[in-house]
Amino acid sequence: MLKNILIFGFMLLAIIGAAAPSNAQISSAPQFQQPFSSSSVWRRPIPRNATYFDVSDAIWGEPSLAPNRVSIEQITIIYVDENQPEVNIVKSRGWFMPKRAQTDGQVFYTRRFAPDTGINVRYPSTANASFVIIDPKTSLATEGSAGWRDPGGDLITFYDEPRVHNIDLKGDGLFGTLGSGLPALGGLIRAGEINNGINHSIAIAMGSSRFSKTNHFVAPAWRADGFSSSIFNGYLGTNPRYTMGTLLAIPYSINIDAIEWNTPQGYILAKSSQQYGWIIVDSGDGGLGDDQMKLNTSRIAAVNDFGVLVNPDTDELYVGEAKFDVVGLEKDVIAIMKLVMATTK
Repeated sequence: MLKNILIFGFMLLAIIGAAAPSNAQISSAPQFQQPFSSSSVWRRPIPRNATYFDVSDAIWGEPSLAPNRVSIEQITIIYVDENQPEVNIVKSRGWFMPKRAQTDGQVFYTRRFAPDTGINVRYPSTANASFVIIDPKTSLATEGSAGWRDPGGDLITFYDEPRVHNIDLKGDGLFGTLGSGLPALGGLIRAGEINNGINHSIAIAMGSSRFSKTNHFVAPAWRADGFSSSIFNGYLGTNPRYTMGTLLAIPYSINIDAIEWNTPQGYILAKSSQQYGWIIVDSGDGGLGDDQMKLNTSRIAAVNDFGVLVNPDTDELYVGEAKFDVVGLEKDVIAIMKLVMATTK
């Protein structure tokens, strides 16, 4: 099924890449491989004596809302280059298209980067289109969402707030633009990791309708998203431990080495779930169904490792090259979700 997700489900991405440049161009971009401190929630292992709580009723209790589709959210990363022109980051007229691509004239801030940098944040036009601007010299980042940039133009975004500026990539990684209030870089699957190992928590999005009706978020999340007050998308769940910010993990009592995984990548994801956990950082509904879950990745990883490309003429995503057994990987992700429990670290 994941093959269909790569063709259709990737159109459900909340944060997306654009007309893909060549792999050579992508590979040459600098990588910030381990953002945030080793003591942050993103890099801190789950203790061996952790206590686990059953949330299977929330994840699987309603078949029509249970996760059976897997997709990827891409985060567009932009690197400051002081040798490039100054770019205005300006306020848009609204979250959705076409207002997303229309400026209201208010300049939030400026950064220097190349005229063709960040144009990938715009595809597809229905996604959340989040971006992170990293200054390699200072290890500080700024985040935005609902972004849009035409080549050589301003970078347009929906909103701006003080907490998403000067995010210390050596710090605790607790503030950003995601629905949970957490940063887009937190828990990001980066280039090469899906094949070589993931030594940190993974950020995921789950359908909002099963989140707790009484407990809208738990640490490390510090807020809920807009779906929490929606009469259509939740939060309507009865388990207070399953909500925004919940850490899901396979208990250490389960021997994942004894499980016959369909793909090597599935085993790597299972290992990361057991050692570091998967943190619910956002809702995955987006008006297209509550039965999907999403893994956060960098756009470089999505293109190079997952083989995701975009047709700029039709705004559709597709698989440009088979990187692995996508059907088997989706089965593995669903199998992991059937093993996880809620915990803390």
